[in-house]
Amino acid sequence: MTTGPYITPGARKAAHRLARSLVILFAVTILLAGANLLYTDREVRAAQRSAAGACKFFADLAGLPVSVNPATGAPSLLAVQIVSDSRVAWRGLGCTGWLPAPSASFERWAKFYHLPA
Repeated sequence: MTTGPYITPGARKAAHRLARSLVILFAVTILLAGANLLYTDREVRAAQRSAAGACKFFADLAGLPVSVNPATGAPSLLAVQIVSDSRVAWRGLGCTGWLPAPSASFERWAKFYHLPA
């Protein structure tokens, strides 16, 4: 049995194999992390584009007046909910810009139906 700075040829070969394996493992890990970063960035950008499109759609609906049905003297609950939900969705998405002011008719009927204005 030897002691000190001496190493057997078999142990040296095993140490080199271990070092090479660790370098390869590290390189594969870095490649996977880079691929994951690129994929995630692409998905986030797609989600941001989708949200921006939704913001415009909800902003267009949020300022609409609510028309009253002459037969009943009140607008349909669905019409008031569409405007109300558009305003809530616009805020919930964190859209930038200005949300149009709610129309007077919408504010009146949102209170009547107990919906957020």
